[in-house]
This record gives sequence, structure tokens and C-alpha cells, in this order.
Amino acid sequence: ADVEVDEDTPLVKEGREIPPSTELWGGHIARFFNRCCPCYSRKASIEKAWAYFEHFTLPRRDADGKVPPGTTESTLYNPFTTPQKDLEQFGTGVAVYFATLQYLTITLFIAGLLYVPTMMYYASDGYAPSHSLTGALKYSLLCPAPFWAPCPTCQEEDWDDSPSRYGYTTDETGLIFVKRNECADLRWQEGLNHIFVMAFLVVAIIGLGFYQRKLERQYDEDVLTSQDFSIQVDNPPPDAKDPKEWKEFFSQFGEVAYVTVALNNQEVLSKLVKRRVIFQEIADNLHDPQVDTIAEIPEEMKGTQLYEKLISVDTECREVLDKDYPTSAIFVTFQKEQSQRACLQALGVGQVNISTNNTSALEQHHVFRSNLVLAVLEAPEPSAIRWQDLDESHAIKFVERAISTILTLGVIVAGFILVDHAYKRSISVAALVIAVMNVLMPKVFKRINAIESHQHEGTYQASLYWKICIFRWINTAVVTILIKPFTETISDDEDGLAPAVMAVLRAEMVTAPCLHMLDIVGQVKRHLLAPGAKNQPAMNSYFRGSPQNMGDKYTAMTKTIFLCFFYAVIFPPGFFFGSAALLFTYLTDKFALMRSWGPLPSIGNDIALLSRKIFLPLTLIVLAFMSELFYSSYPYDNLCGKFVLWSNVSPVYRV
Repeated sequence: ADVEVDEDTPLVKEGREIPPSTELWGGHIARFFNRCCPCYSRKASIEKAWAYFEHFTLPRRDADGKVPPGTTESTLYNPFTTPQKDLEQFGTGVAVYFATLQYLTITLFIAGLLYVPTMMYYASDGYAPSHSLTGALKYSLLCPAPFWAPCPTCQEEDWDDSPSRYGYTTDETGLIFVKRNECADLRWQEGLNHIFVMAFLVVAIIGLGFYQRKLERQYDEDVLTSQDFSIQVDNPPPDAKDPKEWKEFFSQFGEVAYVTVALNNQEVLSKLVKRRVIFQEIADNLHDPQVDTIAEIPEEMKGTQLYEKLISVDTECREVLDKDYPTSAIFVTFQKEQSQRACLQALGVGQVNISTNNTSALEQHHVFRSNLVLAVLEAPEPSAIRWQDLDESHAIKFVERAISTILTLGVIVAGFILVDHAYKRSISVAALVIAVMNVLMPKVFKRINAIESHQHEGTYQASLYWKICIFRWINTAVVTILIKPFTETISDDEDGLAPAVMAVLRAEMVTAPCLHMLDIVGQVKRHLLAPGAKNQPAMNSYFRGSPQNMGDKYTAMTKTIFLCFFYAVIFPPGFFFGSAALLFTYLTDKFALMRSWGPLPSIGNDIALLSRKIFLPLTLIVLAFMSELFYSSYPYDNLCGKFVLWSNVSPVYRV
């Protein structure tokens, strides 16, 4: 999306030059290359492009807070000293996301501290007499140095997935031996400690819900936007196109400032976008950014294939503009917030009454045209409305979601296969593959999610959220336990389950935040591609910042929570790793918000609501289920129900 420029800002209104970039190292580096190599940016000014990036793309502030792009007498936000409360100026969704990161960082750290008694027992000789582990693995459930024990009733096929733990003598006796874990039984103290930690996490997640709702109310009251004064009608009559009719109806709740009638004219919008793209291609070929109309196109371009294509699309635009389009949505903005609240309270009758058009549920003067119950809700922010998707029917939306769901499942299966092959190489390779996939695959899911129609950005990102979240949960946690043999669960082998979990957490703690902070794609655009642009607007287009969505950010956060909860029993130190990963994510995302991200739409609480009502409670269910599974499966040597001789065996029988 283009950067929105306020036409009343001094830089635009007075026609003044944008001040040079002075606060970014990238701008200084670009000026250095420009002086040393005159051919670095021959067709446009790289200095102006960096100034555009600093003054129009990145958020700026003055003494009173966030200011519109291009405002003079302003500075960039400081990513290190900007307090949490000032993030509300970026929208409720952004502010709640960073506050949630802070909350969960502290929660995981406290959970790790509560687990210290269990971790100290795992590290003691009372649990594993021949302890040879080091680092964080020493405080896990790992059982080092299993010994060979005779097992007359063991069958070789029971160890097909871990043949290194099964053997037999080569003499005429053919005695069968298997590896047995010699660690002590788990005590009731560890079980009680785990229950206490689970209780704390349940209270913490419930508390997060109250905390988020409190922040949403606080931010909503502190920052007034058009959303606080506006309502949206989702089911207007197709022929209700007259704004005066809507103004007259809603004036019963208070003075109406604006009425916007949205039409089912996606065809017009797509044609106009296509026309604009062709104009941009012509401007690039002419090295003239001022070509905006057909009359301004010089004679040498007429007769070319591109010009003929433009004429054809222009004719199509005129034809579709003459058509009559039905109404798809109505947006009404009141002069006072109280009027909006009164309207929502009076017309809020529930989905059943709206679907059945039960006019008796309303007072007669609240029924539109005396025969229609309106579906009225609070309008989203104008920047969050997806205008091209307002007109799609429920049937089309159902088909779109079915297709995107099938494609999502296909991507999840493909990721499973890729991680499986990576684990066969080594744990370090698999951890790197998992971390890189967690960074790159959201781009694939954005393409899949583009199939769906959503009326506003909040529901679009919520849909993207669950797709990426399920993929990351499976890719990060579930795949590992499905691939690893059961007998490797607490094995101290370098290919065991706990070392794999630690490697994944370490990668998530370092790799993902670093990749986000480095913004490699953005750096390539600004330093390598931009200097070769044909004109100034084309060069500026490389400086619009990296596109982001909060759905992706929330999935990265819940993925870390899920991984810690999933393996809490066998790897308690994971809570400290998870806390560090969320802390680094908070710092790097805050830096990127103020130094590399493009402008974000002002979304509401859709994603936070989905997170606290579904995904975070689901992590608690997974924690309880996996706790029962891990504890009941101890000691993971596959010898339950088999006759095993308990005495150790002489080295002569070892295989």
C-alpha cells in the first residue's frame, strides 16, 4: 500500500523539498556511495529517496505524540527509549501485542523459577548417579548412560525405530539384550511441583485476558479515532444508494457528519487499478513520473503495444463506470461518540433477529423503510477497510475458505516432510530449517489467504493468524516428537528429543529475531535495487518499508508458548529459553516498528481476541495432555510388560 500523505502537511502544502535524511545510518551510507560513485543513482536522487523513507514511511513524533507523514519539526521515534504507553499511538492492536509480549516474557520466566526444585533434582545424583550432562540439558529429564540388560522376552521388531538399543550375543546362546534407563523413579515431589506450575500458568493466562481487555478499553479511551464515532451497516437494500435517506434515518440518534455508500463495484476497482499500473509502466519507460493522463503521453509512445493496451483498458473502465451497481455496505459517522453508542445499543438485536428479519425485535422507528432489521456494528478504522471485499456473498466466502484450508493442509504436510528429511541429516540442520521456515512460510500463507474475502483487515489477519499458527505449532513442536523414536525421549544422545527441543528453542531465540531485525529484503531494496530505478517515484517505491501483519506476529509468540508447554515435563529449562526468545522478539520488533516496517493499518482487537479465547487456552490443554503422556511413559525404554533381568551384564555380552 502507498504511504498516506496528508495534503495539509507543510511539506506538501507549501511545495517545499523534503529535508534530507539525517537520523538513519542508511542515509549516510547512501550519500557516501553517491559521492564516491556518481553512477550509483544516475536517474533519480537516492538522497531524496532516503529522505522520503525517513519523513513519510517511518513513524515520526513531536512533543504531543505521533504526527502525520511529512510533518515538519518532528523526529523519529527512539526504538530504545519509547515507553510502552506511547505505542498506543500506533493503534490498539499494535499496543496490545507489545504489552502481551511483555506479560508473557515475565510469565515464562516466573514459571521457570517455579520449576527450579524439579530441575535441581534432575541434576542431582539422586536422579542419575552417573550424570555426565552439561549446560541446560543437565537440568532436564534426560537419563544418561543406559546399560545393557538381558531381556529373554524382547522381540527385535519392537526396536525397529531404535535398533541401536537392541542386541544379542553372537555365541550359541544367542542371549538378547536391550538398553535400560537406570535413572531413579520420579517422586511425588516433582509431580506436585509440576501441578503447582500448571496452576500458575492457568491463572496467568486467565489474567492475560483481563489485562488485554483493560488495555483495549484504556487505549480506546485515550486515543479517539473515526472508529469511535462511526457505524457500519452490513445488509443495506441493494437500491439504497441515496446518502440523504441514510442520514435522515440515523439522525434520530444524533447529528450525522458523513455517510459513505459502498457499492458492489469490484469490477470498476480492478479495472482502475489495472489502468494505473499501465500508466506507471509508461512513466517508467519515459523516465517521467508526471504522466497521469492519456493527453500527457508524448507522440513517440502512441502506437506502441503499451499505449494500445492503455487505450483498451481505459475504454473498459468507461464502460464499467456506466453500469448500475447495488449497495454493499453503508458507513455513517456521527458528530458525537454518544450518538454512535446510542445507535449501537438501540439497533443491536442479535444475529438471529437480523437473519430472520424479525422487525418486532425493534421499535418501529428503528426499522429501516419499515421492513428491514439492519445489521449494525462498530465500523473499523478507514485504513483497515478492504473495499474490494465488501460485496462478496456468504456462499463465495465459504468456497474461498474451503480452498484456502485445503492448500493450508497441503503446505503443513510438505513442511512435515521437509523437517523429517532435515532431522535425518542432523539436529542442527533441522533446527535451522524449522527457524527459517517459521520466518519464510508466512509469505506463502499470505498468498493462500489472499484467496479469501474479508471486509476489514482485522478479520483478514485473524484468518491468516490461525493458518500460520497451526503450521508453526506442528512444524516446531509436533513434528519433532512424531519423528523421534519413543526410546529417544530422554536419551542423552545428540540426536535425542530434548537436545532437539533445545536446539529449536535456541534457533527461535536467536535466528528469527535477528532475521526480522536485519530486514534483509528491505536492505536489498533500498541499497541495491533502488539506485537502478528509472525515476524518483519508482525509486521511492523501494522505500515504503517492509509489509507486516499482526497475525504473523501473534503466531510467532504463541508458537514459543506452545513449544515450552509441549515439552515442559522433559525440558523445564525451556521456560527460560522461551522467556529470552519473547524478550528478544519484543526488542527487535519494537526496533523494526520504528526503523523498517511500513505503515500498519489501525486494526482492533480481533487477533488478540482470537488468541486469548482459543489459542492460548489450547496451549494449556496441550500442557495438561502432554504432561500426562510424558509422566505415564517414563522411563521410555520400551520395557513395560517385558521380563527383564535387573542385574547389569558383563562386558563380554555387550554388542
